[in-house]
Amino acid sequence: GGGGGMDVPYAVGKGKATSKSAKMGDTMKTLLAEGKGDNWKVVVVKATSHEVGPPKGKHVHAIMQGLQWGGTISRRETPVGAIFYHLRKRLVEKEWVVVIKAMSVFHHIFREGNEAFTMYVATNARGIFNMSGFQDVSSQGMAHAGFIKSYGGYLEQWCATKGAINYPPGKSRGADDSFAHKYRDAPPEILVNELPLLMDNLDKLFGIEIAGQARFTGVAQPSIVMILKDCLHLWTALGDGMVNAVDVFFSLEQNLAQAVFEQCYSRYCLVVANARRFFEVAQQASSSFRAPALALVSLDLHDSMQEYIIKGPQQPEPEPE
Repeated sequence: GGGGGMDVPYAVGKGKATSKSAKMGDTMKTLLAEGKGDNWKVVVVKATSHEVGPPKGKHVHAIMQGLQWGGTISRRETPVGAIFYHLRKRLVEKEWVVVIKAMSVFHHIFREGNEAFTMYVATNARGIFNMSGFQDVSSQGMAHAGFIKSYGGYLEQWCATKGAINYPPGKSRGADDSFAHKYRDAPPEILVNELPLLMDNLDKLFGIEIAGQARFTGVAQPSIVMILKDCLHLWTALGDGMVNAVDVFFSLEQNLAQAVFEQCYSRYCLVVANARRFFEVAQQASSSFRAPALALVSLDLHDSMQEYIIKGPQQPEPEPE
């Protein structure tokens, strides 16, 4: 949504594997799976191969097709169940290339909007993205570890927010970013409940280490583009919600005003500072990233808001006779 021309850069041709043995392992898995008729394992292994480069577009497309053919996640013999099972197994591989590709395919599925699959992962399986135990001791593995752990933390939080408030709803890609404006006219009770979750997402997103080795190898390029697209729609949604919150603030009942102040406004002022740093890094990581406007509301309303919380709406002084 609102990607400013950033297309997800999937690979077309052949790339180099991280090692001969890794490539052999992939080839053996593919042959064994073909022998057993396990077509989805073949596709997943190819989409998340050890080749140092982004996943191939045709393999990602095949996975997306398979998810449309249905089945249930708990039944491995159905397309949906098989895809989930094999993709999840690739997340716990030892090698950095495979893990980044598997995370990027999950991220792609979330954004493309197979709702039943996405909701299942969001509500039942988000722990699969906890990468705190990731250990690839090769030099490249260590160079990518920070990206893998922080990207995993973001996907885990993405799932938590999706499960709690169904944001983003459905597809979050393409030209239609109307979903990102859902807080423009939302009532203040919704803002208090939901904007903090958007800020949880942004906190994790701003912590993703996109400035390091990850942006030079090509493997993480699809992930970085999707991360920046997510960033733009989350920032739009949060900005709309904050403009709305400030517009209604000085007519709210005092308890609700206090909740808006503490849970939305005060925190937003901190998030803006993190956004400024991240947008600078993002422009280095992607030449097509256009940083959005930073703060859409004044960041100097603390005193007047706190006074309103204590005193409530003031009657205008009567004009002297």
